[in-house]
Amino acid sequence: MPFNDGADNDGIGNHAPKVIGFAGFSGAGKTSLVEQLITHFTKKNIKIALIKHAHHSFDIDHQGKDSYRHRKAGAHEVLISSKKRYAHMVETDKELTLDELLPKINDADMVFVEGYKLATIPKIEIYRSAHIESLSDKYSSKKHLLAKNDKNIIAIATPQQDKPLVSGLATWLDLDDVMMVADFIGNYLKVDC
Repeated sequence: MPFNDGADNDGIGNHAPKVIGFAGFSGAGKTSLVEQLITHFTKKNIKIALIKHAHHSFDIDHQGKDSYRHRKAGAHEVLISSKKRYAHMVETDKELTLDELLPKINDADMVFVEGYKLATIPKIEIYRSAHIESLSDKYSSKKHLLAKNDKNIIAIATPQQDKPLVSGLATWLDLDDVMMVADFIGNYLKVDC
């Protein structure tokens, strides 16, 4: 797998970005935590890239814009560029794996991966028992911690009241203490933060 779990380089001056995943059920708070962590690390001049899994079709283009019209007309790839950013959209008939996506990241110190629950990368689980209890009955079989069945989960971030649920599964992190989570990531991946 093309990721770095804390080793600094390949011995010839090149380095792969350090990868950490965030997993949990929808609505548990993954995006909010990742957003706060990105802000924290960016302020420390650490370049963060993000790979986000979508369970559904998505579109970053807007109806009526030239690029949207070109893609809808049949362009297989569309690259939009300005002096601030660029976006490369590729139509595909299969979902890319995380292993296929990671090499597409350029110039990052760390890659945060949101979603990809089954990926074999180090992950932090985000869990809120109150949220799980509020899910409909169709999710009743999923009211467990992912860490019970996933050896790649290295820590579980929960609110303080859920700390007893985590005992013995993985390192507990306070979901409401972004500095605690950031320090854990920095120590695990050997990044000064």
